[in-house]
Amino acid sequence: MGWQDWLVTAVAALAAAIVLWRTLGSWKDSKPGSPTAPACDGCAVAELAKDKTSKS
Repeated sequence: MGWQDWLVTAVAALAAAIVLWRTLGSWKDSKPGSPTAPACDGCAVAELAKDKTSKS
């Protein structure tokens, strides 16, 4: 295996690690109630709950 093969393997491994890190980070940030969660995280469920309680 030549040095080019090792270089390509290292770059691919680094890219895979970055993708995994960012994916896990976005899952953590998207938890409801997280400070970095999108403002409308769970809006549809919250609206349904409001509608059902107000009609009862």
